[in-house]
Amino acid sequence: MLPKRKMDNYEKDLVKARILSERIAKKMRAAGITQEQVEKDVHEAFREIKRNRRSNRN
Repeated sequence: MLPKRKMDNYEKDLVKARILSERIAKKMRAAGITQEQVEKDVHEAFREIKRNRRSNRN
């Protein structure tokens, strides 16, 4: 039997992230949430964070 190739932490984290992403995607589809809605919400959250950063610096 061949020895298993050792995975570094980065590769392990990528595998975990992929698994979690698939789970989230399945739950979103089951809830009827579209990709466009998610992208819109992420964009709005990003803009709000950016705005808050600017106001904190002044």
